[in-house]
Amino acid sequence: MTNQIEIRKNECEESTSQENIQNASALLALLHGKTDSITKMFKKEIVVDIVKLVQLKNMMNEKLALHYITDSSTNIVFTFANKKVLSFKSWIEMEKYDFNQINSSTQSINIQWDFFAKLNYDMPQRHTFNLRIVSSPKPSDVFKALLGGGFDENQDFEIQTCTMICRVDFINNTLAEELLNVAARWNELCECAATINGKTKVILFKKRNNFAKIAELLFILISSMLIALLIKILYNKLLINFNLETLIYGLIFSVPVLQIIRSLGHAIGKKLLEKFEGLMETHIFKITTGDYKMMQKIKKESTYKKELFLLILNIIFSLVISLVFFLIN
Repeated sequence: MTNQIEIRKNECEESTSQENIQNASALLALLHGKTDSITKMFKKEIVVDIVKLVQLKNMMNEKLALHYITDSSTNIVFTFANKKVLSFKSWIEMEKYDFNQINSSTQSINIQWDFFAKLNYDMPQRHTFNLRIVSSPKPSDVFKALLGGGFDENQDFEIQTCTMICRVDFINNTLAEELLNVAARWNELCECAATINGKTKVILFKKRNNFAKIAELLFILISSMLIALLIKILYNKLLINFNLETLIYGLIFSVPVLQIIRSLGHAIGKKLLEKFEGLMETHIFKITTGDYKMMQKIKKESTYKKELFLLILNIIFSLVISLVFFLIN
C-alpha cells in the first residue's frame, strides 16, 4: 500500500513538473516572442469576393470559438494596382466599406488573426495566423515569403505558382494544424478561376507547345511545297532546264531561302505559343470596379478563335498544295 502511494506521489510530481516546464516555455515564448511556424501553399486559383472573405471569417470564428481565447485582433490589408493600400482593424469596417468607388484592380489581400489562447497551460499562448492571397505572384512576393520563414530556399518556384499562402506562428501544434485545415477547407469551397475560361482554353493551354510546333512545321512544309510547285510549273513550261550548273546554283540559293523559311516558321510558332500562354491568364478578385474592368480586359485579349482558324486553314492549304503538286504532269 505504501509503495502504491509513493508511485502515485511520484506520478503527481512528474505531472506537476511537466506542467511547470510547459508553463515556463509558454512564458518564455510570450516574453521573447519566439514561436514555431508552419506554412502551407495552395496552387488553386480561387475566385475571391467579399462574400467569400466573410465566409472565411465565419469559419475561423467557429474554430476559435472552440478554444478559450483571452484576447484577439484582426488586420485586413488590401493592396491595389495603383499602389493604394487599405487597412481595416475589424471585419465590420471592411464589410461596411464601399469598394465600388475604387477604380483600380486588387493585387493582393493580407489577413492576420493575432490571438492569445489558453490551452493546456496556465499562461495564455500567442498564436498568429497569416493568410495572403495574390492574383499574380511576383518575385517580390517570393522574397517576402522566403524572408518570413517557414519555407525552403528551393521552394521559391512553387511559391511563384501559388495564389494563396498561409502561415501560422504557434506554441500549440494541434491548434496550428486546425487553423491550416480551416484555410484548406475554405480554399476547396472557393470557385476555381480556371473553370471560367472554359474547357477549350484549358486544352489549348496544356497543348500550347504542340500547337506551336505544328504551326512552325506547317509553315515550313507549305513554303517548301510552294517552292517545289513553282519549280515544277516552270519546268513543265520549259522555262528552266535541269543541268549540273542549274543544280549547283539552286543548292547555293536554297541555303539562305531555307534559313529564312525556318526563321519565319519559328517566329510564327513562338507568336502562337505566346498567344496560347495568355489564354489562362485570370484575375481572381471580384471586389472593386477596377477588378471587373480587369476581368473584361483579360477576356477580350485572351481570344483564340482567329489563331485556331488560321492553324486549321494552314493544314487544309498544305493538303491542297500537296494534291496539286502530284496532279500536275
